[in-house]
Amino acid sequence: MNRSALPSTLALLTLALGPCALATQPPASPASASSTPGRPNDMSDLLAPLVKTPAQALTEQYTVSVRPAVQKASSSDLALNDAQAQFTKWRGEVERAKLDDTFKSQINEGWSLIAGGVERSVDRSYQACFKDGSLLVAMLYQIHWVEKNPRLAPYFAGKLDAMKKKAENCGTYELEFTSYIRRDDGMADRVRAAAPVKLYSATPRPKPAQIVPTQQLEHVEGSYQTCPYKVLGYETYPLGLVDVQLDTRVGDGLLAPLDGTAAVDPVLMIIEPHLEVQIEEHCPTLDPSEHTHSQWDFDELHQDETITFYELIPDMEVGGFAITDFKLDAQGNLRREYKRTVTTGDGAAFQEETTFILRHRPVR
Repeated sequence: MNRSALPSTLALLTLALGPCALATQPPASPASASSTPGRPNDMSDLLAPLVKTPAQALTEQYTVSVRPAVQKASSSDLALNDAQAQFTKWRGEVERAKLDDTFKSQINEGWSLIAGGVERSVDRSYQACFKDGSLLVAMLYQIHWVEKNPRLAPYFAGKLDAMKKKAENCGTYELEFTSYIRRDDGMADRVRAAAPVKLYSATPRPKPAQIVPTQQLEHVEGSYQTCPYKVLGYETYPLGLVDVQLDTRVGDGLLAPLDGTAAVDPVLMIIEPHLEVQIEEHCPTLDPSEHTHSQWDFDELHQDETITFYELIPDMEVGGFAITDFKLDAQGNLRREYKRTVTTGDGAAFQEETTFILRHRPVR
């Protein structure tokens, strides 16, 4: 190498790499570096401004996501559902972080806006219920949501009973019951009953709500008697409506009112009407005798739906039936139909046509 070029080469290296690049002394130790004013101690010091405290993160979450959601809670059921989900999730995180006092104003604001949304939703469903009975489910969902969130009690003082009354008025129906049963020996009976019922009651009704008179519409004599007889009279026993209630699908996880598949799914609990005939039998070798036997074998054909009601009468068990699987017909009524032939254990065959119709009759 040309010795005269060496100084200029060193000068270029010094400019490119800095004056320390050609130093012969070893680099400073970490201890000496930390003593230099204004230099970071380690990487955590560099990252510290990027890490939020729990309070900072929850403040940002409420401001960016939760508050806009709860402010829209009164606009629609979908918006209310979103607000409920976002707020309760955020509220749970605040509680776990033990920051209730820090976020007291946000908590009060969130509950207040959601409470207003719930009240608006129930009123909106009630007004629309006069055309669409399925909205009863949406009303009961919101009432249930209030009841399982006791923190909402102050916001609904004096209001929850009124909301329940609206749901009861929405859930008012008229029951029409007709049943025709024909035995294989030719005897047949048709029975009818009609009564107002409520699919939801703001006041629990564990005892019979009402006893509904039944009417015998038709009787056809059969050929089962071995001796001539004379019918002395018929007696129809009333239909007992023990309770009418919705299925337990109205619960914590119910989302049906919001996804377009809402349906009223009642359980109709009845003590069946009964029909008896009193006859006078005339056999050739015997004196005339009077006796009573049952007709219209509804109970025998519905044994798989039998349930027992307790405490209706002290120290007695009362049998009845739980009628389920109602379907919505084209007219908007809830209908349960039986059209079938049933053979009982003793070999007797019955043809049955029984219909329960619940016609929506909401009241204001």
